Amino acid sequence: MKIAIMTAWNTEDSSALHSQALVAEWMKLGHKVTVFSFFREDYNSHQFTGTDGREVVRCFSRNGFLDPRPILTTDFDIFIVENLRTLPMEELAKIYSLIKSRSRTIHIVYEHKLPEKNEFYQFLWDKVVYYDNRQEFLKSVYPDARFIPFPSQKSEECKSEAEQVFATMNSADKIAQLYIDLFIEVLRK
Repeated sequence: MKIAIMTAWNTEDSSALHSQALVAEWMKLGHKVTVFSFFREDYNSHQFTGTDGREVVRCFSRNGFLDPRPILTTDFDIFIVENLRTLPMEELAKIYSLIKSRSRTIHIVYEHKLPEKNEFYQFLWDKVVYYDNRQEFLKSVYPDARFIPFPSQKSEECKSEAEQVFATMNSADKIAQLYIDLFIEVLRK
């Protein structure tokens, strides 16, 4: 499967941690993954947590600029947007119909209440995913929104037995497989 994800990458924010855990597992499973992310210049060098691999294409900025060419010229079956409100939403909206015409789209939502801004709702996603049970309010707008938990830290990093049990249940490989199952489901529609 060819997967594209638009997200923060190699930074210390939660969407970067989430996407990096999943992308690593998807690549281990043999899927072709392309990561579209913020320009490095948008961050101070100390905010980066690693070096980019060949799968990373930096094509947008935190001030709303988006170079659409890398997205529009990359082949993918699934297009994931992670944490939409942090991304160049207005510019993405301008090319979204082209993306949607050739792939299935998934939004991984980070909001903890329904956003007030209308722009948030302009995208017709094939599937909306949330990672925290407290986000079930999304079902009032997206009735078929799906809960897939946040991948946990590695079990060897856990201090208590309860943390180790949780880490095993929500390990990145298991969560990544839940997403693959979801991708297969939306591709069949």
